Amino acid sequence: AATPAHLPANRGFDSSLFYFSHKNDMWSYGSLQTGCLDHGDPYDKVGDLWDGASVASATAAAARRNGTYEEDMFRDRAVAVVDAHPSDAPLFLYYASHAAHCQLQVPPALVEEYSAITNGTDEGACVAQSGPDFAPMASGVYPGFDGPYQCRGLYAASVAVADRNLGAITDALKRNDLWKDTLLVFQSDNGGCEQLVQSAATNYPLRGGKASDWEGGHRVAAFVGGGALP
Repeated sequence: AATPAHLPANRGFDSSLFYFSHKNDMWSYGSLQTGCLDHGDPYDKVGDLWDGASVASATAAAARRNGTYEEDMFRDRAVAVVDAHPSDAPLFLYYASHAAHCQLQVPPALVEEYSAITNGTDEGACVAQSGPDFAPMASGVYPGFDGPYQCRGLYAASVAVADRNLGAITDALKRNDLWKDTLLVFQSDNGGCEQLVQSAATNYPLRGGKASDWEGGHRVAAFVGGGALP
């Protein structure tokens, strides 16, 4: 079971912005899947955004008023940490992106940009976990989105979010003269999920996927980069 000892502050982090549960809605910052509730309990009981050891109520309220996308909130905090850090001091930065994971939620401009790649031939099964009816705090792809659910396009847009945000953090490291000493480790936590309702992926030629014991579930894409490499 999780205890206060598992909080980032008690694991060596000087600062943190995070949520506890498995996944958050990226527009309401409410929990969409958590072990804190019994099955069937209303998820509108749980808003899940924390700044250090405190509930980030003011941060969440201001972000909702401004329509801030949660992944961008985390990106901006990471960039702010880098910008404030002395270039001659060590830094450990952990950015755990939830992009490219169901629920598929992305800003409107990216939905429009990537919907064209399937040209009306896409499938829509991801609505089961990415739609506004999934949980009381669910917002759909974005607030006011009325479809259609073009799931491959939405998944590609989610990957673009991860790419864009990692690029912003990398740019901050370079801008602050930290990149030359940086070892960047990029990895996934599991193989792609095979179910269409969870934005299905293929792990071919490996067998299986997320939540399986086959290699497709745990052999993942990874790379290292940064100026610290020879």
